[in-house]
Amino acid sequence: MGTMASVIDAEAAAFLAEVHLAHLVTVGVSGAPHVAPVWYHYQDDTFEIFAGPEAVKVRNIRRDSRVALSIASEDEPYRYVLVEGIARIGESGVTQAVSAISVRYLGVERGKRFAQTLASSVLITINPRRLVTRISCEILAAEEASA
Repeated sequence: MGTMASVIDAEAAAFLAEVHLAHLVTVGVSGAPHVAPVWYHYQDDTFEIFAGPEAVKVRNIRRDSRVALSIASEDEPYRYVLVEGIARIGESGVTQAVSAISVRYLGVERGKRFAQTLASSVLITINPRRLVTRISCEILAAEEASA
């Protein structure tokens, strides 16, 4: 397992470039965690996510900017990146980010059409303060090969 110094290593960056569903955790009004599945884009040590301006996750972040993000593969050997950080809500660059993220998950045609329906979205940017990765799974793969 790796911990973040200032940037994510090449293996983790390659994993994050793949398309995975992420789970964003925000702090609810009562202090309980609120978990929401989200699409993301990672670049330059920043995660970008879009949401409706009145979404629970957005309201939670406006009140308490501490968040966690879990990104995991769906198949064995399981790989993951866990992020704890501070989120910011912004409206600058939203159109480009929504389009890029939608195309990433849906392909060019469907992504562009979908992005056009999200004109009122806000951009959530997360700057990691702590990061844990499990990308290399040689031990599990070696155990499977000998079984």
